[in-house]
Amino acid sequence: MGWVAHLAIRNRGTIGGSLCHADPSAEWPALCIACDARIELRGPRGTRELAAADFMQGLFTTAREADELLVRVRFPRWPRTRRWGFREVSRRRGDFAIAGTACTVDVDDAGTCTDARVVVFGVADGPVRATASETALRGRRFDPDAIREAADIAATGIDARSDPHADAAYRLELVRTLTMRALEDALGRPS
Repeated sequence: MGWVAHLAIRNRGTIGGSLCHADPSAEWPALCIACDARIELRGPRGTRELAAADFMQGLFTTAREADELLVRVRFPRWPRTRRWGFREVSRRRGDFAIAGTACTVDVDDAGTCTDARVVVFGVADGPVRATASETALRGRRFDPDAIREAADIAATGIDARSDPHADAAYRLELVRTLTMRALEDALGRPS
């Protein structure tokens, strides 16, 4: 959580507030998608639950209706085989990310990747699952070669944005580098 905002904001802000704000550079939406979280909404028509990936709909846009409150975020229990990695680049630590990657990787006892989630944020109008990278990892030995290949294809298919902080080409290059580093972090963590 040390990457999320500055100390004063972190002490006053909430996970639900960050999710409902849906800033494309915020860490919480990407983390919730990478961790397969479920979002519970409550309003006059009752309660409904959505996958985090379905809740986040784009630039400052979510599936929450105007008369609904986000009341709960559920994170499923991780399997014992799960590893994780997280990397981001921002102007100063605590600022919104120029680009970032959050990943989870499940590795069996033989060292083979059985499942992966790679989520890129700060690059497009919202968090983006790098599904081609995930596919490149699944069924392969989780090693430096697989990581390099997954990182090389991480930015494919992402409609990166340019703004005064960074142009689209720079953001896509960051995606490749940050995905490699986040996956290397996951490789180095014991399951």
